[in-house]
Amino acid sequence: MSDPKNGQLLRFAIDYSKCLFCALCTEPCPTECIHMGKLHDLSSYTREDVVVEFAEIDKQGLRTPIPLWMEKNADRIPWVKEEYDRVKAGKLATRAGDIAPVK
Repeated sequence: MSDPKNGQLLRFAIDYSKCLFCALCTEPCPTECIHMGKLHDLSSYTREDVVVEFAEIDKQGLRTPIPLWMEKNADRIPWVKEEYDRVKAGKLATRAGDIAPVK
């Protein structure tokens, strides 16, 4: 949603309950603000929580929401800690071809 007077972006939200994770929106995005990552489980307790307001997470210095499971397990599971740190740092995920095989 943008302000009709000056074109300023007021709201940018994605409802993940409707997203198919097909990545069709990533190619035409001119700023790479829409990107695919390795986080596909954005489970929530309410319907409102699956709507991510990207303008709000940008104010926190994030490009991707931090899922509940990641917050709860970052201290216990090494690879989750690594992902948590990556997301907090605002770094994009590796491309699918760059992901090392699971041992």
